[in-house]
Amino acid sequence: MVGVFDADDNLWLNATASGSSRKAATIKSRSASRPRSSRTSAAGVGKSGEYADYEYWNDSAKGSFWEFYDQPDKNPLLDNLKTMVKNHRPEEWQGKSWQAFRAMLKANPQGVHILTAGGLSRKNFLAGLKYLKEQGFLDELPPEENIQCVGNPEHPFTPPPTARPKPSS
Repeated sequence: MVGVFDADDNLWLNATASGSSRKAATIKSRSASRPRSSRTSAAGVGKSGEYADYEYWNDSAKGSFWEFYDQPDKNPLLDNLKTMVKNHRPEEWQGKSWQAFRAMLKANPQGVHILTAGGLSRKNFLAGLKYLKEQGFLDELPPEENIQCVGNPEHPFTPPPTARPKPSS
């Protein structure tokens, strides 16, 4: 038995927020971005409605999605999970695939795989899962090598920087 799971909004909901800034904003003014929860659809950013005049900023340290990447001396996923567990009932933070994920881990932890576009390291992702196990939400953990964070620059599926598309301006 094998299961492949996506994390964000499937295993759990995120307290962290992506940000979008007004189009043509300078780097200095990016700090005045508008945070957007993962619960909020990104469909209108740069296109229509309230966020028509906004855009995402592609920088793993300070950009719109910095909370999905490793940061110096910080694990954004672990911080997110601690916030969600502390401030919400399990049914509020557990995603639609949570029960299947937990059942698969009980049945065959070696067969559980996680595939996420996030840029965390496997080590930091696993630290988040270990926290959930310590809190009694998981009985077993998948092997670290079964965690695929394809947005991480060191992941084998991530193209080298010279082959990556340049962010639009």
